[in-house]
Amino acid sequence: MVSNIPLGSDDAQQRVLQLEALTDPVSLLVLSHLAQSVQHTADAQELAVVLDQSDFAMSARLTHLREVGLVAATVGATDERVTLSVEAWERFRRLIAPRMDRDHKPVGVPRFEPEVDWGAYPTVVHRIAQQLAHRFRTTFSRHTVERYVADSYDELADRSLVQTHLPMLTNRLTTDRLGDLAAARGLSLRAVPEVFFVCVRNSGRSQLATAILRHLAGELVSVSSAGTLPAAAVEASVLQVLDEANVHEELQAPKKLNRQAILAADVVVTMGCGDACPIVPGRRYFDWPIADPAGKPVGEVRQIRDEIWQRVEGLLSDLGIDSPPSNP
Repeated sequence: MVSNIPLGSDDAQQRVLQLEALTDPVSLLVLSHLAQSVQHTADAQELAVVLDQSDFAMSARLTHLREVGLVAATVGATDERVTLSVEAWERFRRLIAPRMDRDHKPVGVPRFEPEVDWGAYPTVVHRIAQQLAHRFRTTFSRHTVERYVADSYDELADRSLVQTHLPMLTNRLTTDRLGDLAAARGLSLRAVPEVFFVCVRNSGRSQLATAILRHLAGELVSVSSAGTLPAAAVEASVLQVLDEANVHEELQAPKKLNRQAILAADVVVTMGCGDACPIVPGRRYFDWPIADPAGKPVGEVRQIRDEIWQRVEGLLSDLGIDSPPSNP
């Protein structure tokens, strides 16, 4: 029924703000996904994966959508869920709903977590998704796991120079991401402190720190790393100086920083990533102003290794963990 009551000035202004928000394609996709999801609600981090957005960009959009009254959000300690405004849905459903047939049933509506087109991926990657879906079956839906697998494979394929080991790396990266997401939501408990190193390319400083910490602390600490702009591979000089110091820890391929990893960490060590490194309340932060070993001669990389070694020993002491007094 059409109302005979004209809009007031405040309502008109709100409509203008809402219409302006709807001119952003990603915001429109967010609302469309919410419209088709169960109870018109969704997790902000899952929305970021589905729409191929960074967690930070998605958070900014959701904040704006809340401000103009298109969504409502419940903010918890470790995660955020958003719900479509019923009033907004009724007002804009012709824009944000899928095409309807004559019986008013959605035509070609994707699920909130759309099915992955596995025909575009190697068979082994689909098999990895099935295995991880079974492994995380009590924590995440199959669709969420599949989206994370596809997203991890796409990210690695875009920047990997060698494609041979992509399935293995995809399995490892997806497992890390799902583990981080579970820990961030309080769905899993770690028996040891989680230390997370962040630099720019995740090919030098953070890899050195990760390997040295794991070498010194063993299973007393859980450690991982990422970069804001990850490189294709770890620097050869880094591998050389670690080998010289008898540090033979397995290094993972450079991976992109995501908010779940920060949320899952107890201690975050930033190493030259500046404003690109997010700050999440409740985490302990250290900033190590260490030179980037990329492109430097091996002699200088050795010095960087030694400085990181000393800082790692200090970090372990601060955490109350004894480590061997060895030094390269």
